[in-house]
Amino acid sequence: MTFEHGNGHQVPTPSGPVYVEIEGDGPPVLLVPGGPGVSHVHYHPWFSRLADRHTVVYYDHPGVGRSSREAGRGAYTLAAYAAAIESIRAHLGAATIALVGLSFGGLPAIEYTRTHPDRVRRLVLSNAPYSARTWQRGNIDNVNHEISTRYPELWDRLTALRERGVSSLADEYQEIVGVALPELEWADRLGHRELTRPSESVDRYNPDAYEAFLGPDPEWTVGGSLAGYDPAPPPDDLSVLIATGRHDRVTPVVVAHSLRRDLMPGARLVVFENSAHRPWAEEPDRYFAELSAFLG
Repeated sequence: MTFEHGNGHQVPTPSGPVYVEIEGDGPPVLLVPGGPGVSHVHYHPWFSRLADRHTVVYYDHPGVGRSSREAGRGAYTLAAYAAAIESIRAHLGAATIALVGLSFGGLPAIEYTRTHPDRVRRLVLSNAPYSARTWQRGNIDNVNHEISTRYPELWDRLTALRERGVSSLADEYQEIVGVALPELEWADRLGHRELTRPSESVDRYNPDAYEAFLGPDPEWTVGGSLAGYDPAPPPDDLSVLIATGRHDRVTPVVVAHSLRRDLMPGARLVVFENSAHRPWAEEPDRYFAELSAFLG
């Protein structure tokens, strides 16, 4: 099957139509994208490795990428994102699905598993936070620590902006953070292969989703619809794989360990020693071998 990004279709959901692309054949595996506010584009062509044995389902969250924005800010909640997953499952005609929650995507994947436990065949959480507390610990506190110690010249500029009352959501603040992020997201920031970039404006980052989930000062405290999120443990008999990169400074490996300890003690935990936030791109051979064996 020849696969081309952009050859997808819209699936109705309670938050409006959601864009879906399908590759391969077999039991469905739904890739729950990261973000918030980022489309699925950069997962091409990496996850094609699963398409020989599975139906790989790529999609854009409500209000993001090629999905409709008709629901407005009301679509930017974990409940709405979980409802969209259920609509996609029903559209596929599948009794059960496997979920791969990537980074932020782990949160709607967990919420869907909580609300539709009988519909989840397997759950993979890849470099994923699982609560507002762990987002604060990794994506905010640890990132700020890393910037302040690795890039003190940038940290001085950020603190100067805050002293002027500039929110961390402001473009000038985000531009400075964006200089440091490649150091935190990759084990080898110079030697990694390039990710697929959005080629059309519709695929690009949506800051409205970022603000709605995380609030008006997202690099300092969790606000927005994610504030206070602390899910209950999933069913004990759910098969879960937790994947993390040893050098991830955005969602540090300690988050994966606490995820297994506090929420999913029966999960299998795999640490990729030569990866950071994207082991699927830095150690693809081992990553997809682990996923294929787990998904069955």
